[in-house]
Parts: sequence; structure tokens; C-alpha cells
Amino acid sequence: MMKIIKASAGSGKTFNLALDYIRILLESPLPDTYRHILAVTFTNKATDEMKSRVLKELHILATVPEKSDYYDEFVPKVFSEPVQLREKASRTISSILHDYSSFSVSTIDKFFQQTLRSFSRETGHFSSYQVELDRGSLVRETADRILDSVSDDGSPMLGWLTESVLASLGEGGRMRLEKDVLEMARKVLRPGREEAVAAGGDPSGFTKEK
Repeated sequence: MMKIIKASAGSGKTFNLALDYIRILLESPLPDTYRHILAVTFTNKATDEMKSRVLKELHILATVPEKSDYYDEFVPKVFSEPVQLREKASRTISSILHDYSSFSVSTIDKFFQQTLRSFSRETGHFSSYQVELDRGSLVRETADRILDSVSDDGSPMLGWLTESVLASLGEGGRMRLEKDVLEMARKVLRPGREEAVAAGGDPSGFTKEK
């Protein structure tokens, strides 16, 4: 089942999302249900807010459930008595705190990075790759790799570099091979494409690895 919540900022999305998350935890007979839930947000701030809200409400439900804003959602709909709710919430929050790394609430970016690392062999990348978001660094890295890959084998790249150098000399200028390569790399890694490289994509054959 999929439930979609559409709402503007400040309209209570976190309140309702946390309620749904807690409901899944408390209605499940499994003690480690949190291990099988993936909550994905857009920003780190939203991630922190979501985690804090879930833990805060679980703590209230485990101590003085009547003071929780979620109390009426569970008593008597799920638990006939407050003591049952309190015991279940207490066991749940204890399990999460003792296994906090499995309490998964992450940003979309982090989720995709984790997924990519999990399938690094299948995608042809090393699991130790690092994300590079600085455009200038990507451009310089790309230019360096282009120059390092050139060999005397009649490749089209060698021909393009040769023509570029001859054109610069013919115009009475200096040989500016590296500058021309940098300009080409800036065009290739224009806004929208460097993000693909940073995310592990390979629009021009270059992904930075450690």
C-alpha cells in the first residue's frame, strides 16, 4: 500500500509522517520493525526533524502516553489500555536506541549513494569512490584525464589536440593546449551534467575515485 501526503511547508507533514512511522512500529508484532522501514526526505534538516519527532513521541508514549498528541490514534483503536501502549512504546524505543544505526531516515541523495555503493561492482565503479560536487575541481580532473589518456596511436583526440595547437600558433598566439582542453571540459560539464558525474554517472567517461 502506498500513501501519498501532499502539503505545503508548515502544514504538518512531519507530524503525520511521524505518526505513520510510529503506527507501523507499534502495530507490528516484530521487535525490529524499524530495520525494515526506509524513510526518505529531501534535506538533512528534514531528516533530523523526522528522527527527533519519532523518538520524542515514542518517549512520551512510553512514559506518559496521555500527554502525547498521538494518544487518541492508539487508544483504544490499537491498544485497549494505556499500559499496553506504554509497554510497547518502551520496548520499541529501547530497541531503536540500542541499534540506532539501523534506524534509517535519510535524504534521497544519501539513499542513492548507499544504493550505488552496494552495487558498485555491477556498475563498474569502486566502492571507495567519493562524491565531488565542486564544478571547478571536476573540470580540472576531466582535463587532466584527457591529457593523460592521449597516446600516439592516431586517435581522434590526438588529432583534435594537434589541430588546436596548430590553430593557436597560426593565429600568432601561444600554444595553449591545456587552456583549450579546460574550455572543452567546461562545455561538457555544463550545469546539469556535472551532477550526473558527481552522482556516479559517466556522461564523458570520468568518475572520480579514491
